[in-house]
Amino acid sequence: MMFSSDNGPQFGGKGEMCTDRFNCGFAGSKTLVYEGGIRLPMVLRWPAGLDGRRQVHDMVHFTDWLPTILALAGANPPQDLKLDGIDTMPSIRGERNRVPTQRYWQWNRYTPDPECNAAMRDGHWKLVRPAIAELMSVSAEDLTMDIQSKYNPEKFHDILRTPNPERVKPKPPPAQLFDIATDPSEQNDQAPTEPERVSRMTNALTKWFEEVDQDRRTIPD
Repeated sequence: MMFSSDNGPQFGGKGEMCTDRFNCGFAGSKTLVYEGGIRLPMVLRWPAGLDGRRQVHDMVHFTDWLPTILALAGANPPQDLKLDGIDTMPSIRGERNRVPTQRYWQWNRYTPDPECNAAMRDGHWKLVRPAIAELMSVSAEDLTMDIQSKYNPEKFHDILRTPNPERVKPKPPPAQLFDIATDPSEQNDQAPTEPERVSRMTNALTKWFEEVDQDRRTIPD
């Protein structure tokens, strides 16, 4: 059995404590790429396959669960399908340093934007492109439809909106850089003193986004 959530608590913004749910003092919350929005515990129980009462501290990414479950089931993905994650069972069983050290996140409303609410981990370093309010908002019409579709799904057959609502994107805020090993609450932005690292990680994040976005654009109708 696996127990987890798909994101952090609903409330509590950057630098704020969550008042509705305990958030371990992490920055951010649901929808954001700060640790409060993406760092989650996972509880695994499999008496026949795993030793109990252990802790695994390797960074497992949510994209890892598909290949991990496929491997457990003895199934293989199509040979022409490139998966973003890896089979993490070796790490879960105690083999350290078996997961990638570079990981990526990005999310905003409607068309994805690499300069909004994106992050990259490179070992203990984490680059954050802060969220842009104009790109995180959803129209009242779509919000109403989203709520109704959850409670009355039988009434909806196509909820894809085309075209997207018109929005004006302001100049993105500067990237932030945190040392998660010493600053897991992301309070000390080290970007001003690490310009080369910021540039290198920003370029890697941009390249990753372009590759993922290309896949998104080529998905058949």
